[in-house]
Amino acid sequence: MLRFRFWIVGALLTMTACNADSSRWVGTSDGGSSFDGSASNDAAAFSVAHVRVLDDLPTSGVDLVPGEVLEVRVELTDVSALPVLDARAEIAFIGQSMNSTASILVGYSDVEGVVKFYVQAGSLATSFQLRITVGLVELYVPIRILDRTSQPVEIAVSTAGADALESATIRAYANRTCLELDSDEPASAMITANGGSTLVTGTVMLVDLTSYAVAAAAQTTTGTILTGCIDGVTTATATPTVAVVP
Repeated sequence: MLRFRFWIVGALLTMTACNADSSRWVGTSDGGSSFDGSASNDAAAFSVAHVRVLDDLPTSGVDLVPGEVLEVRVELTDVSALPVLDARAEIAFIGQSMNSTASILVGYSDVEGVVKFYVQAGSLATSFQLRITVGLVELYVPIRILDRTSQPVEIAVSTAGADALESATIRAYANRTCLELDSDEPASAMITANGGSTLVTGTVMLVDLTSYAVAAAAQTTTGTILTGCIDGVTTATATPTVAVVP
């Protein structure tokens, strides 16, 4: 699976104007690997000349398993290709998104000209489009939620220390590795389990035929915070255990 922490490529997106005069929009392509849409003066109020989502995507769109999280970074630059600060981007789903969600509906570009947000796949198979609007420029990302079954998987959290674990929060991230995780990234599945010993277990629902990074944060009875993470957990993994350390 692709690692969906991306600078998304605008080449694989569709750019349209909000009015009937499509000739007011200019696009250039370098053979399908990138696309840079240039807005007309209608978008000059934002000082934005180029709106693009950077990184390689399948030309047919993005496939996600239920619960999977897609990180989206949209870059906004001016006529000199410099980043534009505080430009407004609107996020919407077009079509039957079912119970899929976006982390924001409106975002503003940072000092690097980037608007960042997450799309989390719902539990129901469907197809829809993610629409990103900046001024009169609209970019579309086709998204499909795959029809996959889920299974309960018991995750163990353990510590080699002398103090018992008071509680542990277990988070699973679909098609990710521990090194790829961001601190603000939503989890595909999560549970908090009560402790009482140096081993705590909790059950999360994982999707078949999918690899997960499983992270745990635990607190001991003396208040110490312990963390750990393991890669490659699937519904077929026998007793996955996350060792947590200070």
